[in-house]
Amino acid sequence: MSAVAPLRFEIVGTGLWMPEYGSLNAWRNGAPDPGLVRPNAEILPPRLRRRTSFLTRIVSCAVTDANRQAVGNGGGSLSVVRYVIGSAWGELDTTVSLLASMFSDDGGVSPTSFTNSVHNTATGYLSIVSDNHTGSNAVAAGEQTVAMAFLDAVATALVDRQEAMLVLADEVIPAPFAASEGDSLASGERTHAMAVAFQIRSPEGIASVANNERRALVELVQIREDRAPRLKVDDPEALDFVHDGLVPLLRALCCGEEALVPLEPIRGQHEHVWCLRVLGSDSQ
Repeated sequence: MSAVAPLRFEIVGTGLWMPEYGSLNAWRNGAPDPGLVRPNAEILPPRLRRRTSFLTRIVSCAVTDANRQAVGNGGGSLSVVRYVIGSAWGELDTTVSLLASMFSDDGGVSPTSFTNSVHNTATGYLSIVSDNHTGSNAVAAGEQTVAMAFLDAVATALVDRQEAMLVLADEVIPAPFAASEGDSLASGERTHAMAVAFQIRSPEGIASVANNERRALVELVQIREDRAPRLKVDDPEALDFVHDGLVPLLRALCCGEEALVPLEPIRGQHEHVWCLRVLGSDSQ
């Protein structure tokens, strides 16, 4: 099978939330805040925020961080982007709590928790608070989640000519699943949750932006397995594959360096693997 032709796009905004790092700038500058253990999710009104899960809140923080940068680079507001969330596990913690409630003495299930247990929970809340009436999508593809979510978001930018807000996020795997034997995603226990957001658009007709903070020209490509770079499995920041590709990708974007980053595991099972080729960044 021949490889798909490279798909070139632009990342106009990148955002991050993880414990101790409330933004991409904090992570880039190596400025952790040990007291930051819970996301503030300020974009969500307090009444709505109280109903949301931890995963939805970290997604909201990453999206806000990415869009703040994107608007400075001439990107659109959150009311016009198409949300795409990629999460291998989704709202698993909420689902586990629901199952526990079902097998409790009274068997009662919270309607709010049930509503919050689906993969597209975060995009639903974000659409409400940003008055966004466009479509959205949730991608769950196991260890290929990062690659397939990027493919979905890039297709939106290039085919539909619409900016996409891609969010890749997972929280700590709950105890019933954290040690599942034979499951590659559970082979290493994450010590922290993580959400990374990218605002993506077509590179055609990009004008110079005086207030440019940082934007990157990137290609989604398929590379022969025997030529693709392999990630360091002993990297303490790379605790499962949904996160494996994100740390080196963030480093490349922050430094404005050219890089080739695999987006899925290389196991000798396929002729080609999906990668991102960072062609460089503009910064002022």
